[in-house]
Amino acid sequence: MFLTESGSTWDEPLPLYRKGQININFYQNMIGYTAGDVVAGTVDVVINESFDSKLLKLSFVGVERCHLKLVKMANGTVPPPKDFHRDVKTIIDISVDVTTFDEVLPPGHYTFPFQLYLPSWLPESTSLKVGGEKFFVEYTVRAQFTPLTATGFVADRRFPLKYKNISLFRGSRKLYVYLKPEAAPVITFVQDIKREIGGLLGFGASSSKSEIKFDKNRFYPGEDIKITIKTDNSKCKFPIRNFKFKLYRQIVYKDAQTGDNLFIETKVFAKKEPGVAANTS
Repeated sequence: MFLTESGSTWDEPLPLYRKGQININFYQNMIGYTAGDVVAGTVDVVINESFDSKLLKLSFVGVERCHLKLVKMANGTVPPPKDFHRDVKTIIDISVDVTTFDEVLPPGHYTFPFQLYLPSWLPESTSLKVGGEKFFVEYTVRAQFTPLTATGFVADRRFPLKYKNISLFRGSRKLYVYLKPEAAPVITFVQDIKREIGGLLGFGASSSKSEIKFDKNRFYPGEDIKITIKTDNSKCKFPIRNFKFKLYRQIVYKDAQTGDNLFIETKVFAKKEPGVAANTS
């Protein structure tokens, strides 16, 4: 996999060294890891013509990016973007020397093993798109030969200092980070519900009581949500036909004009269970 990302946030098209290639491989071809894991693999290099360098560096970089859509105002004009419309924050940026050389490498094929430790505090990889709004948490492993002369670095006359540390001879690969499942503290989450059922204008109604209990409040994909319902319908002459359960996903994002937090709710799952007969519990 050759470089498709580059630049200070490695998402800009920049010049590449065309007389060699860098390929980053993870052992067992794994691209998803849990925060706290060790990432191991190799930097595989093909050199067709020697590049003026005696140092191979490896970096692990994580960024948080947002791209909010600019919305027309009532007068038909589009306001200029604010900081939060096109924001990039660095989460982590660490570099290690993979190896150094006594002399410039001659043409050939080379393989250099590496290991990277992923801190346990890293947030999960995220890709969220809502209409014209986009939010990403991205991680990239990058390798580059550090040039001995200025001609080996990326040059852009528009931004002379922006790319001063980026080598022409480089490669990268995306990596996905997930959080390690943790056992939540044993806490009883209970919701009591009392309803007056039947009757007319409150007259002749009878009451039904239910206790809804969750064994925990943190769940992971693939887990079952265990819910216990205890219903006292002994004083109610009307049956409860069924219980309905609905799971919603809630996403919080910023308004493109004001920056205020907004919410999106989407129904993920729904299920119906049998109810309780009248005058029973």
